[in-house]
Amino acid sequence: MAWLGIDLAAFRSRVQCANNSIMLPLRRFASSPIPYAYLESHPPGRSVQSLLLYGSVWRVVVILIVVVVVVIVVVVVVAVVVAAALVAVIVIVIVVLEILVVEVAVVVAEVTVAVVIILIVIVVVAAVVEVVAAAAVVLEVAVVFVKCVSNAGLFREY
Repeated sequence: MAWLGIDLAAFRSRVQCANNSIMLPLRRFASSPIPYAYLESHPPGRSVQSLLLYGSVWRVVVILIVVVVVVIVVVVVVAVVVAAALVAVIVIVIVVLEILVVEVAVVVAEVTVAVVIILIVIVVVAAVVEVVAAAAVVLEVAVVFVKCVSNAGLFREY
Protein backbone atom coordinates (compact mmCIF):
# COMPACT_ATOMS: atom_id res chain seq x y z
CA MET A 1 0.00 0.00 0.00
CA ALA A 2 3.01 2.30 0.39
CA TRP A 3 3.36 2.49 -3.38
CA LEU A 4 -0.12 4.07 -3.50
CA GLY A 5 1.01 6.72 -1.05
CA ILE A 6 -1.19 5.36 1.76
CA ASP A 7 0.22 4.97 5.23
CA LEU A 8 -1.29 1.64 6.23
CA ALA A 9 -0.79 2.13 9.98
CA ALA A 10 -2.49 5.54 9.91
CA PHE A 11 -5.30 4.11 7.79
CA ARG A 12 -5.85 1.27 10.29
CA SER A 13 -5.90 3.67 13.23
CA ARG A 14 -8.46 5.90 11.49
CA VAL A 15 -10.66 2.91 10.69
CA GLN A 16 -10.39 1.65 14.26
CA CYS A 17 -11.24 5.10 15.64
CA ALA A 18 -14.28 5.38 13.36
CA ASN A 19 -15.33 1.84 14.23
CA ASN A 20 -15.12 2.57 17.96
CA SER A 21 -17.01 5.85 17.69
CA ILE A 22 -19.85 4.11 15.84
CA MET A 23 -19.90 0.69 17.45
CA LEU A 24 -19.31 1.44 21.13
CA PRO A 25 -22.59 3.32 21.69
CA LEU A 26 -24.45 0.63 19.75
CA ARG A 27 -22.86 -2.15 21.82
CA ARG A 28 -23.67 -0.27 25.03
CA PHE A 29 -27.28 0.20 23.94
CA ALA A 30 -27.65 -3.44 22.82
CA SER A 31 -26.23 -4.80 26.06
CA SER A 32 -28.41 -2.62 28.31
CA PRO A 33 -31.58 -4.23 29.68
CA ILE A 34 -34.93 -3.08 28.37
CA PRO A 35 -36.27 -0.39 30.72
CA TYR A 36 -39.56 -2.07 31.63
CA ALA A 37 -40.16 0.43 34.43
CA TYR A 38 -39.98 3.23 31.89
CA LEU A 39 -42.40 1.42 29.60
CA GLU A 40 -44.85 0.90 32.47
CA SER A 41 -44.70 4.55 33.52
CA HIS A 42 -44.83 5.76 29.88
CA PRO A 43 -47.21 3.40 28.04
CA PRO A 44 -46.89 3.28 24.25
CA GLY A 45 -50.28 4.90 23.76
CA ARG A 46 -49.04 8.12 25.35
CA SER A 47 -45.40 8.31 24.37
CA VAL A 48 -44.19 10.79 21.79
CA GLN A 49 -42.61 8.00 19.74
CA SER A 50 -45.88 6.07 19.52
CA LEU A 51 -47.77 9.21 18.58
CA LEU A 52 -45.26 9.84 15.82
CA LEU A 53 -45.58 6.22 14.67
CA TYR A 54 -49.36 6.45 14.92
CA GLY A 55 -49.24 9.56 12.76
CA SER A 56 -46.92 7.87 10.29
CA VAL A 57 -49.31 4.90 10.05
CA TRP A 58 -52.07 7.20 8.95
CA ARG A 59 -49.67 8.99 6.61
CA VAL A 60 -48.93 5.63 4.97
CA VAL A 61 -52.65 4.88 4.69
CA VAL A 62 -53.28 8.30 3.11
CA ILE A 63 -50.38 7.78 0.71
CA LEU A 64 -51.81 4.38 -0.27
CA ILE A 65 -55.23 5.93 -0.87
CA VAL A 66 -53.63 8.66 -3.01
CA VAL A 67 -51.80 5.95 -4.99
CA VAL A 68 -55.10 4.15 -5.59
CA VAL A 69 -56.75 7.36 -6.79
CA VAL A 70 -53.82 8.09 -9.13
CA VAL A 71 -53.98 4.54 -10.52
CA ILE A 72 -57.72 4.91 -11.07
CA VAL A 73 -57.25 8.21 -12.93
CA VAL A 74 -54.42 6.82 -15.07
CA VAL A 75 -56.38 3.69 -15.99
CA VAL A 76 -59.50 5.67 -16.87
CA VAL A 77 -57.48 8.10 -19.01
CA VAL A 78 -55.77 5.20 -20.81
CA ALA A 79 -59.14 3.51 -21.38
CA VAL A 80 -60.61 6.70 -22.84
CA VAL A 81 -57.59 7.24 -25.10
CA VAL A 82 -57.72 3.65 -26.34
CA ALA A 83 -61.47 3.90 -26.99
CA ALA A 84 -61.00 7.20 -28.84
CA ALA A 85 -58.22 5.68 -30.96
CA LEU A 86 -60.46 2.72 -31.85
CA VAL A 87 -63.28 5.04 -32.86
CA ALA A 88 -60.91 7.15 -34.96
CA VAL A 89 -59.55 4.10 -36.78
CA ILE A 90 -63.04 2.78 -37.46
CA VAL A 91 -64.25 6.16 -38.75
CA ILE A 92 -61.26 6.35 -41.09
CA VAL A 93 -61.98 2.84 -42.37
CA ILE A 94 -65.65 3.69 -42.94
CA VAL A 95 -64.79 6.88 -44.84
CA VAL A 96 -62.30 5.05 -47.05
CA LEU A 97 -64.79 2.26 -47.78
CA GLU A 98 -67.53 4.78 -48.61
CA ILE A 99 -65.23 6.38 -51.11
CA LEU A 100 -64.36 3.03 -52.72
CA VAL A 101 -67.63 1.11 -52.70
CA VAL A 102 -70.91 2.63 -51.57
CA GLU A 103 -72.98 -0.56 -51.15
CA VAL A 104 -70.34 -2.45 -49.21
CA ALA A 105 -69.70 0.59 -47.04
CA VAL A 106 -73.17 0.48 -45.48
CA VAL A 107 -72.80 -3.15 -44.38
CA VAL A 108 -69.23 -2.62 -43.22
CA ALA A 109 -70.29 0.50 -41.32
CA GLU A 110 -72.99 -1.38 -39.40
CA VAL A 111 -70.62 -4.23 -38.53
CA THR A 112 -67.87 -1.80 -37.65
CA VAL A 113 -70.09 0.20 -35.30
CA ALA A 114 -71.04 -3.02 -33.50
CA VAL A 115 -67.38 -4.04 -33.24
CA VAL A 116 -66.43 -0.58 -31.93
CA ILE A 117 -69.12 -0.73 -29.26
CA ILE A 118 -67.96 -4.19 -28.19
CA LEU A 119 -64.32 -3.06 -28.08
CA ILE A 120 -65.18 0.03 -26.03
CA VAL A 121 -67.12 -2.10 -23.56
CA ILE A 122 -64.18 -4.53 -23.29
CA VAL A 123 -61.73 -1.66 -22.68
CA VAL A 124 -63.94 -0.06 -20.03
CA VAL A 125 -64.55 -3.40 -18.26
CA ALA A 126 -60.82 -4.16 -18.30
CA ALA A 127 -60.08 -0.72 -16.83
CA VAL A 128 -62.64 -1.21 -14.06
CA VAL A 129 -61.26 -4.67 -13.24
CA GLU A 130 -57.72 -3.30 -13.12
CA VAL A 131 -58.76 -0.42 -10.85
CA VAL A 132 -60.63 -2.75 -8.49
CA ALA A 133 -57.66 -5.12 -8.34
CA ALA A 134 -55.22 -2.29 -7.62
CA ALA A 135 -57.49 -0.85 -4.94
CA ALA A 136 -57.91 -4.26 -3.32
CA VAL A 137 -54.16 -4.85 -3.18
CA VAL A 138 -53.42 -1.41 -1.73
CA LEU A 139 -56.19 -1.65 0.84
CA GLU A 140 -55.06 -5.15 1.83
CA VAL A 141 -51.53 -3.86 2.39
CA ALA A 142 -52.91 -0.98 4.45
CA VAL A 143 -55.03 -3.32 6.59
CA VAL A 144 -52.10 -5.67 7.22
CA PHE A 145 -49.88 -2.72 8.10
CA VAL A 146 -52.41 -1.28 10.55
CA LYS A 147 -52.98 -4.73 12.10
CA CYS A 148 -49.25 -5.22 12.61
CA VAL A 149 -48.93 -1.84 14.29
CA SER A 150 -52.03 -2.34 16.43
CA ASN A 151 -50.80 -5.79 17.49
CA ALA A 152 -47.62 -4.11 18.67
CA GLY A 153 -49.75 -2.19 21.18
CA LEU A 154 -49.28 1.23 19.66
CA PHE A 155 -52.99 2.01 19.39
CA ARG A 156 -53.81 1.50 23.05
CA GLU A 157 -55.74 4.34 24.62
CA TYR A 158 -55.60 5.13 28.31
